[in-house]
Amino acid sequence: YYYNEESKIWEYIGGIIDETNGTITVDLEHFSKYAIMGYEKTFEDISIPWAKEEIEVLASKHIINGVDDDNYAPNSNISRAAFAKLLVKALDLKASDNVVKFNDIEEEKWYTQPVETAASLEIVKGYGDGDEFNPNGEITREAMAVMIVRALKQVDPDGDYTVDSLGFGDSDSISDWAKSEVGIASNKGLVTGVSSTEFAPKENATRAQAAVIIYRVLDLLNRI
Repeated sequence: YYYNEESKIWEYIGGIIDETNGTITVDLEHFSKYAIMGYEKTFEDISIPWAKEEIEVLASKHIINGVDDDNYAPNSNISRAAFAKLLVKALDLKASDNVVKFNDIEEEKWYTQPVETAASLEIVKGYGDGDEFNPNGEITREAMAVMIVRALKQVDPDGDYTVDSLGFGDSDSISDWAKSEVGIASNKGLVTGVSSTEFAPKENATRAQAAVIIYRVLDLLNRI
């Protein structure tokens, strides 16, 4: 944590723990007051075996927030803007010089900067002629997979992005623009089906699913 002298509060800056030698590594942008502190966060409504630990880890790293202090609402759908913000924050993405503006992204909203950052890196694209982003629209599972793979390529451009054949029974229902990324995400273990045979590409992604896929990407990058 970094102590902000102006606001008089400790701000989380992250770090990677190496359990083999007991060290923590962190990138510092300036000299200041820093402290190592442990923080654990949980919610009352996350009794989901496949997502509970992932949600707790990301909340403890200040990457995700609940809908209030006690509840995360894991089964609620997540919007395109909210997932873009989560992705940019989790991977600490910085905007490129490729400035992209959408007609429906107002200035100084909670999602303005992360959406524009993701757009500048071509992680997200607009609808139709590309003029609108639809920030409040609920993101589908296939769109979430596309965004996560595009973001991963930004931080790990030399990684293996092999596309294996999709083994889902509903693979034909995956949009053509998403099939490659869904295949990559599946091959890397970032996404799984809603059952042993179905991916359900057009279903809206939930807040729990979003947390799990972000956790898996961070784990893949050794950033947990």
